[in-house]
Formats: sequence, C-alpha cells, structure tokens
Amino acid sequence: MHKILCGLFLLSLFSFQSPTTTIRLAPQPISFTPKEFYIATITDQRSEKGAIARLALVLNQSPQPVDLQGGVVNSFRTFINQNLKQNRSLRPIAVRIRECKVTETAVGNRVTGNIAFFVAFELLGNDDSGAETSTRLTEYRSTAKYTRPLGQIDVIGTTIRQALVASLTNLNNYMNREAGQNEKLAKDLTVTFTDDS
Repeated sequence: MHKILCGLFLLSLFSFQSPTTTIRLAPQPISFTPKEFYIATITDQRSEKGAIARLALVLNQSPQPVDLQGGVVNSFRTFINQNLKQNRSLRPIAVRIRECKVTETAVGNRVTGNIAFFVAFELLGNDDSGAETSTRLTEYRSTAKYTRPLGQIDVIGTTIRQALVASLTNLNNYMNREAGQNEKLAKDLTVTFTDDS
C-alpha cells in the first residue's frame, strides 16, 4: 500500500510539470545545388527574442514557451549545412531571420496553430577599406495554419522546415535569374569609352 501511495504521489508530481520539449527540423534533401551563392552566416533579427513558440502541451493549461532544438540560428544553420550543398567559392549570402513565430490555442485535445515566417537575404562583401558590407537582395514571407492533436508537435517542425526550404528555393531562383543582369550581383565592371569625334 505504501508503494502505491508513493507511486501515485510521484506520478502526480510529474504530471504538473511541463514537459521539456523542443521543435526539431528533421533532415530533408534540398532538390537543387546553388550555382551562384552559399550561405555564409545566419543572424537572428527578430523583434521578439527567445523561444519561437508558445505551444499547448498539457490539457487545460496555458501555452508554454518552446524553442527550436539548439535555438533558431543553430537549428537553421544545422539544417542548411546538412541539406544544402555549399560551394564557398560562390557569392556569400547572409540569412537574416526577421520572424519565426508559432502561436497556438487549444480546445480540449485539438490544437490550432499559426506560424509566421520571414527571412531576408543579403549579399556580403567588403568596401574599399576592407570593412564588411551587406546588400539587401530579396525577402521571403509565409504564414501557415495547422491543427494537431494535443500530444503531437511534429507538424510544427515540418511546417517550419518547408518554409525554410521554400525560402532557399526562392533565393536560388532569384540568384539564377538576376546573376547576369542585376548590378547588385556584378562581379566586375567594364567601362567602355566612345569617341564622338
């Protein structure tokens, strides 16, 4: 009897603690190899720092802060390094994370969520004095809504991963389209003089 009471006490103690949970970006091969760029750096420029999500994890309790595994920058960097082929002789690009936010509400065992995703891409370089410069190239925004059972959060990582892959695909398309014609991406400058005489 004593063991049963002790077991019930421990069970009730652990049931009131919120579980330690992180959102994981599972590996996913990216279907292209960049021919114009590589990802040199990733920075967190979100206005709201800290955990990216407030998730409904326990029935009848308010949403809890949950972050990407390793934090937003490390999670994005790990995913990109594992899944995007990089050639460091190409143009260096900075990924600026402007928004990656997940909000949820729960009714019983059903959870509805919203994801807001916004990244900007900048070309890195150096000015005449050698100081690092960056030039804004393009941006990518997306939003998503989902419904999930209370105990399953995999859909969140999958949705963020899809947004990140879509943003990289958008960057790749932009770079392929603009590389030969956009002055921001010029590798050299040719000056031609004509004599009107």
